[in-house]
Amino acid sequence: MAGGTVLALAAPFIAVERYGALYVLGVVTAAAAMAAAVRLRDPALLALGSVGLLAHLTSLVVRHLGDTFGVPATLAVTGGLLIVLAVVNARLLPEVRHGRPTSVP
Repeated sequence: MAGGTVLALAAPFIAVERYGALYVLGVVTAAAAMAAAVRLRDPALLALGSVGLLAHLTSLVVRHLGDTFGVPATLAVTGGLLIVLAVVNARLLPEVRHGRPTSVP
């Protein structure tokens, strides 16, 4: 499953220089991977989705907002999102290892 996820997250980078709309596909794919990771309680998939989201958002902002305030703001928001996802992951991981049911907040 990890190989397919990496391919799905990396594929938009191949043609993004020519078709800028593929940034949307990359961000949506990363968000879907993170949502599936929470539902499936899969920390590795959550990490792949988080890295994909960071890569796509950073690339998008650098391309379109190069010299503006957008770059540091996007990095701060994405970093905050990654911290939130790390906390959710830390709360889910012990329960996943022991096979106990869990409720996602």
